[in-house]
Amino acid sequence: MSDTQSAEVLYEVQDGVAIITLNRPEKMNTFSKVVFASFNEMIARFKKDENAAVCIITANGDEAFSAGFDIEAGSNLLSSGNYQDSNQFELDFMLDDLGGKPVIWAGFGYCVGQGMALAAWADIRIATADTRFSLPEAKIGISAVTLPILLMDQMGLSQATYSLLYGGHLDANWGLRSGFLHEVVDREELLPRALKIAKEMRQQAPLALQAHKKLLWAQRTEERQTVLEKGLEFRNKTMYSQDFVEGINAFLEKRRPTFTGS
Repeated sequence: MSDTQSAEVLYEVQDGVAIITLNRPEKMNTFSKVVFASFNEMIARFKKDENAAVCIITANGDEAFSAGFDIEAGSNLLSSGNYQDSNQFELDFMLDDLGGKPVIWAGFGYCVGQGMALAAWADIRIATADTRFSLPEAKIGISAVTLPILLMDQMGLSQATYSLLYGGHLDANWGLRSGFLHEVVDREELLPRALKIAKEMRQQAPLALQAHKKLLWAQRTEERQTVLEKGLEFRNKTMYSQDFVEGINAFLEKRRPTFTGS
């Protein structure tokens, strides 16, 4: 196990799985300038980390995964009148596929603004029954940028419209019905379940797993024919990989394969 600690955002690697944890429970894990900078840094670290193939995003505390933007920080920005600093209040990876590395979001309690944005950006979303989503941007007079795109990708026009224009709280049942959430579990099972899913991913061939995520992300912005051509390129790459040979041999020998990503 290896750890990198930043006071308000934690980074830990367990058996090839990075765990990024919001650690500001006394402030309901709201995003200050420091939290934005730290979280961006941790995601960049995971992208480059050769010892981590999958990432879990979660939080410490009982009340909230994140209550969103730190209003005090926003008030300070307004009073300073220096809006050039506003770009420091952004998550800068929201349109990044991380080179195909999968991300699991494990949330609970209040999940507001940036908290819900992180969930929408992740590949797999698990929550507890007490989770409450809301997007109150318009209530404080500001509009979203990447959220409409992400929500459309995850839920389609009808539910994306509802979640973004309504602005009120939406519960975990809505999350399951809308397709936004993949699973709802008890609080004590949240991180163990996320780790179990991550472990399943770790047992797959890295080149093939990353190809699947890259293709899913590519279809958001590229022509179907271009995505199909990329799919054939990935297929040829994986077909001639050592991992494919290992996968076939392991199947025939009735054993678990040992993949190396080559």
